[in-house]
Amino acid sequence: MENLNNVESTNNVNIVLLEGNITSDPVIEYASNNNSIAKLTVAIETFLHKQDGVEKNISYIDIEAWRSKADFIAASTGKGSRIRVIGRLRQSVWKESITNAMRSRVFVIADNIDVLQNKDRPNKAMNCLNSVTLEGIIVNELKTEPSGKNIVTKFTLGVNKSFQKQGKWQNEKHYIDIEAWGEKSDYVIAKASKYSFVRVAGKLKQVTWEDKLTNMKKNRTYVIGEFFEFSPYNSKQNIFTNDDFKNYQYE
Repeated sequence: MENLNNVESTNNVNIVLLEGNITSDPVIEYASNNNSIAKLTVAIETFLHKQDGVEKNISYIDIEAWRSKADFIAASTGKGSRIRVIGRLRQSVWKESITNAMRSRVFVIADNIDVLQNKDRPNKAMNCLNSVTLEGIIVNELKTEPSGKNIVTKFTLGVNKSFQKQGKWQNEKHYIDIEAWGEKSDYVIAKASKYSFVRVAGKLKQVTWEDKLTNMKKNRTYVIGEFFEFSPYNSKQNIFTNDDFKNYQYE
């Protein structure tokens, strides 16, 4: 494959719409430039349709709001507040001190926040708002496996945001895990492969477990895909380098 560093600017679609209840009072922190940052977690109840029925899921999604949005969160919300968020997915990566393993966290950067009143609450039988739309490049081989009566196909999407800093283009790359179930899994297998350009719409889901080595609780946030659109590999759509394709492995 060609070297792709000559691509200057690629902004992939990355839109998240969520609605849920704040699980504890937001934490307000300050960056080195004194910008305020609000950190909070929102509980989102979603019904996921699978081949063998409907699965009720409650996911706890981390959200960050910066500057004036952080000040609004601090002044207007608290534990139990119901909010609606429009934002984008972001990923942070670090090395774990105990095992030296690379870890990552997917969360939402809030671009717009509304505080909802009781009259805005959905009927108990309805989904909370939980919608994700992404586009990017598949950076690993598809992984297909059985799960009960279902078949699930997993892959990781490289999503890029380009911006200018001091007159030079900078790229903010994020790696978001995607799952396709049942008939959608069959469609992904038939249409996609590593390097495919993908547009996916779906819902955020989180799973939590206890690490046997460290006895620490860990979680993983990913997207359950409900709609997929694939295009052949096109270098003009891609900012990721050969190393991104070579080194990223689905966890």
